[in-house]
Amino acid sequence: MKTKLITFALLWALLPACSSDDSGASSNNNNTSNSDMAGNSDAASDASTNEDLGNQPDASNDAGSQDLGMDMASDAGSDASMDMSTDMEADAGNICDGIVTDIEAQRLAVGACERPSQCGSRYNPTCPDGGCYVHYNVASDLTALEAAETQYASESCGSGAVCDCAAPPEALSCDSGQCAPCPQTCSYTCALDCTCSKDACGCDIPVCAPSMAEGNCAEADTRIAQARDDARACTQDSDCIIDTSPLCPQVGCYFPRNRNASRADLDALVGEYTSSGCPLLLCACAVPPTTAECVNGLCQGGPN
Repeated sequence: MKTKLITFALLWALLPACSSDDSGASSNNNNTSNSDMAGNSDAASDASTNEDLGNQPDASNDAGSQDLGMDMASDAGSDASMDMSTDMEADAGNICDGIVTDIEAQRLAVGACERPSQCGSRYNPTCPDGGCYVHYNVASDLTALEAAETQYASESCGSGAVCDCAAPPEALSCDSGQCAPCPQTCSYTCALDCTCSKDACGCDIPVCAPSMAEGNCAEADTRIAQARDDARACTQDSDCIIDTSPLCPQVGCYFPRNRNASRADLDALVGEYTSSGCPLLLCACAVPPTTAECVNGLCQGGPN
């Protein structure tokens, strides 16, 4: 019995120590767990912080840089497009300026004249630029002028306006060596010892009017024949038409002429001749031809 009490007392004394060791172990285990959890939390926090501080700002910066780059590219594209459009407009303007200069030079070339009876009028396809009509010497070759006018149209040089033109003038003048409408003021006043002849515009010319008394009927015949042939000038068959004759035999039984020629100067000469007392003849004429053709630069009656 005494032995059992001693043993029990020893066990009771040892029991708190064991309990203390178990509690320490448990505490150590808890500390380890807490430490691990804290470590994991810190690692997660660090990872999250690193991701937030590293990745997100970089992504934002990248997006901003991309937007800025796109805006700059768009602006550059717009500027380039505007520059290209401006360059194209400038080039088109330069081309058209050159074409207009060429047309003006060609009109001067074909408009050269010595007498009003050489002049005629044709519609101007570049109207309103240059007016409704081109007044020119009907003996002129219009090939170069027509080529320049075609180029003007193909390059769309005109404004697109449609001209509302009156009929071409019947009377033309040869003003300063160029075919033109009648002048506002006549440049010559008769200074001869006779009555001066007048042109279709009513202006004096330095030639005596036909008169039986003056004995210049033959000279008047020559002037009429010259005016007739001036109006007959052509470069191709399509230039020619058959017209009525104002005086036979000086002009002929019928009058093949350039369709664009003004016959006003010839009619003015014939009017002076028939009122001058110069002899008038009668012609026995056959039926005139219905077609005309250009032969050796002059319109003549074609085959019926």
